[in-house]
Amino acid sequence: MKTHPITSSDRKAILSPNMQDLPAEILIEVLSLVDFVAFDSMRLVNRRIAAIADMHWQRIMTGIITREFHPVDEFFAAFFAAEVPPGLLAHPPLLLKVVQELNDRPMLIDFCRVIKRWEVEMPRLRFAKSPAVAHRSLLPHELTRMRGALYFWWRYARAFHGHAQPTAEADHYLGGLSPPPKYPFSFTRNFSTSRLLEALDLFRTVRSALQASCPSIRQVTSLLDFLSPDAIVNMAWGDDHENACIIATMMRLLPREILHIIIYRHTYPTQSSLISFIRLCHPKIEDSAETFMETVSITLCRRQLRGRQPFGSVSFPAAEGGILDHSNPEDEAMRVIYDKDANLPTGLCDCVFETKRARLEPSR
Repeated sequence: MKTHPITSSDRKAILSPNMQDLPAEILIEVLSLVDFVAFDSMRLVNRRIAAIADMHWQRIMTGIITREFHPVDEFFAAFFAAEVPPGLLAHPPLLLKVVQELNDRPMLIDFCRVIKRWEVEMPRLRFAKSPAVAHRSLLPHELTRMRGALYFWWRYARAFHGHAQPTAEADHYLGGLSPPPKYPFSFTRNFSTSRLLEALDLFRTVRSALQASCPSIRQVTSLLDFLSPDAIVNMAWGDDHENACIIATMMRLLPREILHIIIYRHTYPTQSSLISFIRLCHPKIEDSAETFMETVSITLCRRQLRGRQPFGSVSFPAAEGGILDHSNPEDEAMRVIYDKDANLPTGLCDCVFETKRARLEPSR
């Protein structure tokens, strides 16, 4: 039998096997140790790796969620839009099994993608008005604070801004979800003062970014003063009062949809196209404006008027406070102290806000 000598390319293939040639057990271990972005990319390499990742995704995602999406309890609470029973929180694989039973695995992966994209975009948005630190990244503990504030906002939007609530099927598999809060203050009083300040900082940051995407007449005039008055009016989203009302209406969207608008605003060339997208995401969005800012602000105000020292006056647009570190150790120590006052009485009665005026279209 005629034989062929081993060439250099053959020798290289033998000494450098492809990842797809590794045993399934090794691939599972590798996928369990990489970060979420790498895991999400590796699923697209070939069909074999994708099949292994999909077959063992509960084991793989347990480690990834525990490492990268802390606090885990609030991660699942935001995903399911309800408080998850404590017994299940101690066993993330059981929660992922519930996700599998509900056929929500693609939704969970997409939810993780959105959180990661917020982590990428947040430094640019948070330091937009602080040129001296414009290129600074968020530190690991600042990212944890940001995620906690994001989960808080996400849950509030699901509960009080007219979005879908947990299904009966989810309640069945999770062994009885806590009912969603009926009143905003019943929800916000469950968070400490530090957590409320971090959520407020995040909300102000996002609102400012949304205002930059949908500017008022005054903002357009200051940037493009060479345009004619008619062109400015057609480009702008109303005067200052109208613009504030429009932005407050848009802020009723879920964080996923607001992130899409901030990143892909250029794909909506006209105001009508963006308004159509918003109405498609939330058909009842013009029923009222957002209440998150007012609810959190009033809760903070009542707490700090009960004979306690004010805390947390620094936040966006300053490059400190909120989800960021404070500039001095004293304020950072105060943040730790005020992170333990959740569920304290706030002097607030459970009441329903009066319907605020909402609109998406500026007057011409």
